[in-house]
Amino acid sequence: MRLSLTSAQIICLFYAVAFLSTCVIGHGVFFNDSKVKTCCRRTTPGPIKGEILRCTYVPESRRGRCKETYVLTMTNHAKYCIQVDSEWMISKLEELKNSSKPCEGTY
Repeated sequence: MRLSLTSAQIICLFYAVAFLSTCVIGHGVFFNDSKVKTCCRRTTPGPIKGEILRCTYVPESRRGRCKETYVLTMTNHAKYCIQVDSEWMISKLEELKNSSKPCEGTY
C-alpha cells in the first residue's frame, strides 16, 4: 500500500510532535529537583525575625566555596543563610522540630 505524500508528512509530523512532547513532559517528571540550589558564601550574622516557611540544611560543597549552612526561607520568600553552629539557630531548630516543621536534611 502506498501512502500519498501528504499522508506521509502527517504521520511524520505526528511522530515528531509525540517525540517532542515526550521530551518536554519527561524533563518535568524526571528532572524536577526540589532541593535548595543555594550556595552560601556569606552568612547572616544575627537572629532572623518573621515566620519561617521552610528550613533546609545545605552541606559544604564545591571545594569549600559554599559554606555549611541552614537556609531559611521566609513567608515573603526571602532566603537567609545561617551558620550551623550559631547558638540561636540551635534553639530555633528545636523549636521547628517541636512545631512539626523540622529542618529538611536534619534528624
